[in-house]
Amino acid sequence: MGVKMSNNKNLTDVVNKAHELFKGDDLYHLIKHLPEFIELLSAKLREDVFSEHEKGICSVNFLNFWKIQWKKSDAPGFNKLKSSFIATSAARKLTKDFNNSNELVNSDMEVYFHQKLTRPPTYLPLLHKLTAMAQNSSEIYPESMRTGTNVSYLFRVFFSTILRMTFEDKSCVIVPGIGSFERKFKAIPKLQSFETKGGVLHLSPNIK
Repeated sequence: MGVKMSNNKNLTDVVNKAHELFKGDDLYHLIKHLPEFIELLSAKLREDVFSEHEKGICSVNFLNFWKIQWKKSDAPGFNKLKSSFIATSAARKLTKDFNNSNELVNSDMEVYFHQKLTRPPTYLPLLHKLTAMAQNSSEIYPESMRTGTNVSYLFRVFFSTILRMTFEDKSCVIVPGIGSFERKFKAIPKLQSFETKGGVLHLSPNIK
């Protein structure tokens, strides 16, 4: 069972929303490069999935928040990826905090989500990897994408925007190469509580 989202949003919507939310930031001019950032992040996710699969492992953690899983028989297409939460309590807390703040995303909620996504020891290696990927493909990625500070800014902008679009706007956000972000339930209604009212932030992965 889940919250039925009628307004699907795409990458263009994400960029437009980010422009709206972060206007006035010192690094605001970087937001036009969100598509390139997402391309880097999706390439890293794809690399992780294929790497783990070659080792005989059928799951990979994504940003300390979701665990992406597949069956050995799904390769090489990976058409049936699934995800669960690394820590259900973190997902429930986001929803609880949102409900407690009159269904608004406040700064504490954003900070908490960002802290979970960037928890050591995995975030800095991810940041270094994304920066190196941009540097190694300098013909594709602009110079501004080759520094850790700028990539870190785009990371924060992207996921803060996802948070607001899924919670406040009640959107299902479809991101190429990563999947769709959407608030929904997986438990039956009678098990729902105030902590999950409105649904928790699920990722339906799609790395194609």
